[in-house]
Amino acid sequence: MGATVCSSCGPDDGGDPKQISPPGELMMQEQARLAEVLPQKKIVAPAPSLWEQTEGLWRREEDAVFMGKISKELIQWASEFEAEPSKLSQVEAKTISMNVGDGSEDHFGIFEAPNKLTWSDGEVWVKD
Repeated sequence: MGATVCSSCGPDDGGDPKQISPPGELMMQEQARLAEVLPQKKIVAPAPSLWEQTEGLWRREEDAVFMGKISKELIQWASEFEAEPSKLSQVEAKTISMNVGDGSEDHFGIFEAPNKLTWSDGEVWVKD
């Protein structure tokens, strides 16, 4: 890449040609050298929230019956259940709580990435 030129051909230096690199090549060489000696920082995206991971359509694993759609902190039940939406609450990093029926019954679900919810009554749901 560099050019061989006689930068100062004259009696003082013997007229020997010298290797001169163009400025762009020098910059690339310096960047390569710095990459070897400087630690590289890895950019890590934040993990998706529990609600981002559970959002979607859910079916019962046992028989593939559609249960409903989770969106943010709410489950819209499948129409055949004829039930009002239920509020969901996050109680631990991967655990959600759902109050069903007349408000006296709480169920807890443990989310297992990428697509499984195991409920406290033993039911297992999988996300479509």
